[in-house]
Amino acid sequence: MHRHSKVLCSIAVLPLVGLAAFSNAASGGGAEPDLLDRTLPVRLSSSLVTWGSPITASGRAPSLKPGDEVRIVLRPDSGLPRTVASTRLSRERRWKVTLRPTQEGEVFAVASHSLVRSAAFSGGQRIDLAIGVTPGSDTIAGRAGTRVRLAASVRPARRVRWTLESRFSRDWRRTAGGISAPDGRIAVAIRLARKAGSHRIRVAPTSGLAGSTSRTVRSRPLRPALASWYGLYGGGLACGGRLGRNQIGVAHKTLPCGTKVTIRYRGRTVVAPVIDRGPFIGAREFDLTGAVARRLHFDGVDTVWVSP
Repeated sequence: MHRHSKVLCSIAVLPLVGLAAFSNAASGGGAEPDLLDRTLPVRLSSSLVTWGSPITASGRAPSLKPGDEVRIVLRPDSGLPRTVASTRLSRERRWKVTLRPTQEGEVFAVASHSLVRSAAFSGGQRIDLAIGVTPGSDTIAGRAGTRVRLAASVRPARRVRWTLESRFSRDWRRTAGGISAPDGRIAVAIRLARKAGSHRIRVAPTSGLAGSTSRTVRSRPLRPALASWYGLYGGGLACGGRLGRNQIGVAHKTLPCGTKVTIRYRGRTVVAPVIDRGPFIGAREFDLTGAVARRLHFDGVDTVWVSP
């Protein structure tokens, strides 16, 4: 745990008890040096903070009594310290609060006029990747050789240096890079390989960033497969349970139960688990449940693009 940290916080100002003692000890002055040696750490749910996203601060104070008040104090980079949250010790002498940081500074926990300890995390921005190929998934699925566009945004908006790295075995290698737009947008295209891989956009340290940050997505090539669909609702499934009318799933002869299969048909994509065995007719490889077929606008027997 670090003694000081950068935090982003905007919560209503509350009166602060024991501000003078806090200011002297926290600023590294000579007042109460032995108090710092007896203090307890503040634990945080994340070491990298996204502006406006919730982060949990917690701790334990065995020297205090259950019910004693603990105040969370923010000392911004410029300005006076202020209380941003408060709570009371549980029977186990533990405390926990949730913060939504939007301002850099140092965070301390104060109880009964005593400094408990400064919190330990660094303020910064997270890079958010929005991938429009498979909404709600971190996997890019497409035919090998096709190009897929990755769109990223840095918040708060600023120009930063970024790098795209790809990995298909053990090592990452740089495949693209540049400077984001003034509004923080990053756009880059990747060509899908014939085997599965991982891709990440990395942002270098810059003003307001405690260190580099990145977001990783996976890529998975699709292959053609002959498929049909079935709707024997109420019938037993080889992987357990009974088939429901709105159940998302596929049947396959050998893939393990629960295997997630990506299916694309005429521009629509569904990710479904293996829940049954089959089909056992001709060259058909997959049987789609009625719910999957409806989402794909699939009817009858046709070729779909799948992975694996």
